[in-house]
Amino acid sequence: MAGLLNIAYIGSAILFILGIKRLGSAETARQGNRLSAIGMLIAIVVTLINQNVFDNWYWIVGGLALRGAIGAFAANRVEMTGMPELVALFNGFGGLASLLVGWAEYQRIIGEGRVSDLFTSGVIVLAILIGGITFTGSLIAWGKLSGKMNTKPTLCLNVYFQFYKI
Repeated sequence: MAGLLNIAYIGSAILFILGIKRLGSAETARQGNRLSAIGMLIAIVVTLINQNVFDNWYWIVGGLALRGAIGAFAANRVEMTGMPELVALFNGFGGLASLLVGWAEYQRIIGEGRVSDLFTSGVIVLAILIGGITFTGSLIAWGKLSGKMNTKPTLCLNVYFQFYKI
């Protein structure tokens, strides 16, 4: 079973690579997007099977439906000139998700009263740091692209003041 799961992961990675390659041209971008989406679907299904999380399937289906509805709504409402801002926001939400997953894992380990090994601790710290930096940087990119922030170099303390015009 483990060998089949690994083959599926490899197939998923190949679909991602082919999808990204196809995104480089306007003529093949739709096909690239479709290939990447199929690769992601395979990766998600394989991970769910591998982790045996089907006891809470209703949370999974609910989350997928909610995210799909938000994505479809945003994609249909945003004009092509607003796509860079949308991509910056979606990228930021990915960073926020990484931060929250890292923080939840940290809280789970602390709640169980156990000590994690060095590798796990390092991964948790990196997930929180990189997720936080990605989220913050994406919010700044969104603010600058949408004209809500000026395009001058941004210092850390000035971000709050620029967003709220204080």
